[in-house]
Amino acid sequence: MDISGVQKCTSNLGKIVYLIEGPHRSNRRGFAGTCEICYRSLHNSFRFCSLGCKVSLLTNCIQLFAHWSTYLCYIKALLTKPKTQMT
Repeated sequence: MDISGVQKCTSNLGKIVYLIEGPHRSNRRGFAGTCEICYRSLHNSFRFCSLGCKVSLLTNCIQLFAHWSTYLCYIKALLTKPKTQMT
């Protein structure tokens, strides 16, 4: 599983990532950004606070792509429809 962009934390001397959105903390010193989904404070240049937030974004992108794909197929069908001649 690709965990790039997900904030890693240290717990019992090991690196971990949250599976679901963690508790929100107030904006404190040392935080550089926020999660793109839930706006939780993040360290450094991470984009997501958990794998759940990353999956949520990917799911939204897939749904958007499916919507636009259907729309573009409809447009293509309209543009390639043979023109009827009026007599």
